Amino acid sequence: MLKIEKVDHVGIRIFDKAASVAFYRELGFDFIADAGFDQGHPIIMRNKASGVTLNLLGPSTSGGGSNILMDIDEKHPGYTHVA
Repeated sequence: MLKIEKVDHVGIRIFDKAASVAFYRELGFDFIADAGFDQGHPIIMRNKASGVTLNLLGPSTSGGGSNILMDIDEKHPGYTHVA
């Protein structure tokens, strides 16, 4: 059986930048950088205790939906990948 020993980062597409950053700060993640959120690049946040990094991707083009595909034009908020 494959044993997962580490998660490097989790990609999450978000709709509300300020609310999302505040939410993940409450969960113990520190803001590292904004790599160009409005141009589709991630906001980077890291949890010191676990070493897990969040890539908050955006901006979403819709407030909700069920797709998780990154290769279509409409971008819904939500989980995109774990690496």
